[in-house]
Amino acid sequence: MPPPGNDSQEPLNRNRAFQDACPTQGKGNKSDGNPSQLIVPPVTATPGLVEAADLAFRRYRGRVNQARYRRRKINGLKNLEESLDSLREEICQLNKQKQVTSLYVSMTSTALRVVVEYFSLFRFGNDIYGGPTATIQRSFLTKTMAPDITDGTVVGLPALLKNWEFMSLCLQDIDMQPTRIENGPAGLTIAKKLVGKKLMMDGTFQFKYDEQSSRITYFKSTPDMLTPLLHLLGTLEDVAYMFENAAITPECKMAQWAL
Repeated sequence: MPPPGNDSQEPLNRNRAFQDACPTQGKGNKSDGNPSQLIVPPVTATPGLVEAADLAFRRYRGRVNQARYRRRKINGLKNLEESLDSLREEICQLNKQKQVTSLYVSMTSTALRVVVEYFSLFRFGNDIYGGPTATIQRSFLTKTMAPDITDGTVVGLPALLKNWEFMSLCLQDIDMQPTRIENGPAGLTIAKKLVGKKLMMDGTFQFKYDEQSSRITYFKSTPDMLTPLLHLLGTLEDVAYMFENAAITPECKMAQWAL
């Protein structure tokens, strides 16, 4: 028979054991400064609680699996897009090589062969270090270029080659690949743009009238031909090329050689 006064000792010990096993910190006790503990009563595992916990776990696991699936799918699509971009670039490069190679095999023009050979030898610029490629490049230029060749700035192969070597030194990763090579008469593209077109030109006319003779003693017209031509042709280079051997000047004057 238990001693008197100990009837509530067993439940008190169980609560104490639960507190020792699952301590929780809360706000401090203002009276003694010790942290207070939240007493959680024991929970009896019933079939309903077990089923609810299992359902919650399965739902959580399903969400985790779905997140992993979506992440794998996104990564797969990203890798697929990168592969497609790489394949497109490779196809583009192969098409360029095919066009140039087919043109080189089928063409009979010596000029086109020289152009293709130039891009083959100078694809990565000039060999500025004096290697075997430099000798081949110089030999090709000597055989195919005129002594007075010009790029519009300098005249002569040595000066032109010096400019090319300087550009190769500045642009060390240069990679020139022709996308299209056409063989046609000079100025054909410009002529196609001009045939059947009308130019709307602005301009000024100056007249000087002499009161004594009652006649015009000075006349000057300044039409603006360059602006509509630039709009029609697109580049200043084409406009300059059009007037290179033309019988008329940009000021609508007759060229000296045509007088």
